[in-house]
Amino acid sequence: MQALIATGADNLPWSPYTVAGIQDEVMFDAGNKFSGNHYYGPWKFAKRWGERIGFAAWQAAPYLQDMGSTSDQGGSDPGPTGNLVDADTATLENGIGLWNPWYGVAVSRSAEQAHGGSRSLRMDLEGGNWGVEVANYPGYIASPGPKAVNVWARAGVGLPNNPRLVLEWRDDSGGVLQTDVVPLPVSGAVWQQATASVTAPAGTGTVLVTMVGSGSAGVSFYLDDLSIETP
Repeated sequence: MQALIATGADNLPWSPYTVAGIQDEVMFDAGNKFSGNHYYGPWKFAKRWGERIGFAAWQAAPYLQDMGSTSDQGGSDPGPTGNLVDADTATLENGIGLWNPWYGVAVSRSAEQAHGGSRSLRMDLEGGNWGVEVANYPGYIASPGPKAVNVWARAGVGLPNNPRLVLEWRDDSGGVLQTDVVPLPVSGAVWQQATASVTAPAGTGTVLVTMVGSGSAGVSFYLDDLSIETP
């Protein structure tokens, strides 16, 4: 293993430094470069903790690492087993994970409702179209083949219009190969399960997860227990 690691917690309100800011400084602005290496066996490359990318993406912009290096694994990564989604983003139990408001919505980690455990993701709509993203572009490391998608949702105040989970399967360079849409069953104040069987296309390196929809200001709903797994 070789690594440059910057981690911690954003727990000092007075500090101008954030974990993400320091990680970006180490990755992009401090002149840290790997080069001229020869990788044998199942090496993994990561831009942040748990956000693995393939060797070709590691060498490409914006990372531009390991110029002149080679890997006997080629440009693809076989991907992990189990849930592709990290634990906090999946269950919200220990933090909000990688959920981030994209447009037209506020997101929070809520103890008001939960499907499993004691926390869920709450979304408060601002009116009109809205979007929520998992902020780990180009997404979770993934591999081609069948995938089982599972998530639970319920209404809070009012009902959103056409809420849906969107999965973008991307190659190692970030190009979109296929998009799958999973409707979210938000029709009342009871937890309902959405499931889907999808097939990640050949060449898949990552999957980027977002949610989109529309609705009136003041509408809220909840999401919990998201999983994307190889069956």
